[in-house]
Amino acid sequence: MSYSNNQMPLKSLRHCLDTQQQKAMIGEDNSVCHARAIEKLCSLGEQGSKLALIINLLRDQGMRFGEVMGLQSNSYIFEKTASGNVIKGRLKFRGKGNKLRIIELSSFNLSLLSRYEQTSIFPTCGYLFQNATGGKIYYKFIQRRLSALFGNKFCSHDFRRKFAKRHSERGIPISAISRILGHSNLTNTMIYDHRGFERLDLDFKNPRPELIDTFPLGRLKSGDFFHPTELEEIEKVIKRKKAKAIFNLIAYGGLRSSEIPKLKKCHFYKQKKALSIGRRVIPLHLNVAASLADFCKQMRPNELIFKRVTQNSIKALFNRVSLNANRQVNARLLRASFIVSELDRGIDPVSLSFIICTSYENVGRYIPLATSARAAALKYTSASELNL
Repeated sequence: MSYSNNQMPLKSLRHCLDTQQQKAMIGEDNSVCHARAIEKLCSLGEQGSKLALIINLLRDQGMRFGEVMGLQSNSYIFEKTASGNVIKGRLKFRGKGNKLRIIELSSFNLSLLSRYEQTSIFPTCGYLFQNATGGKIYYKFIQRRLSALFGNKFCSHDFRRKFAKRHSERGIPISAISRILGHSNLTNTMIYDHRGFERLDLDFKNPRPELIDTFPLGRLKSGDFFHPTELEEIEKVIKRKKAKAIFNLIAYGGLRSSEIPKLKKCHFYKQKKALSIGRRVIPLHLNVAASLADFCKQMRPNELIFKRVTQNSIKALFNRVSLNANRQVNARLLRASFIVSELDRGIDPVSLSFIICTSYENVGRYIPLATSARAAALKYTSASELNL
């Protein structure tokens, strides 16, 4: 039965899709079942076509519910051939935090939008998706229809979570997914990812298209960090076991001087050669792990590793060490040295930003100083080339 008004009965949706089609619509990679499910919805008439487009924008574009409902009738831009065939389409809208977002429409969504454009309920002005009175469609209206299709526990935001997980499993870099989702912070994307922080290094080993111009490349000088040979010279000067362990954690582990006094023995995993601080798991180089294991082997699990050590005492320790009159050693330069050396070794900038608990953009400042990492990063192309 076809429904052209806004009163499409919910009972028409309850047994509309079979189990396989429901799973495909929710987010499983089954293009055949997904296409059949969309066709079934469209067969319900003009209201079915509208609902199919709304669901597919949530599913395939990773948009928020508020962003889809806030779309205007002039929010989309079509690129057409001379014969009038649509070859490309974009959505331009204001997202969360009033940020301007422009996303590429998939070919499937282009066809659904073209079909919706030809219906009698397509608005000529105002919101792209309107209710019976010409106003904005609210959450409860759509949620009742999603519950009828997929069950009471399913909500519109589940599409967004499935989008992030699906593309992460395909190997697309987390930074590119974050851009598409419109996140201002990569940590938000990681909540949807469910892969765990330790798997981020796979992004560098399997490079995919990504926005390299999202790196705000800084103008750092070579004097803003220590070269490996200089670090070796500094390490030779430091004789005490405690001071050497602190130096190794900052210079070869990337820890902040403020994190050192809070470390307990239970934070150190000797077998995994890693430190666990909050939500971070920090892998350690063999020499750093050996130095730390040797220093805290007689300690109790909840005992502080570095007793009576403060940020000021760490600062005083490094003030007594200098390469020459112009190069004073401090924790900031040692941490910068760790970032540059890891980038140069081939660590993915995104993974590194989580290991050292800093922003993706902050790590990007050091890329020009890390030659091999910069060369690898330049192989990436723009995110618009992603086959989403």
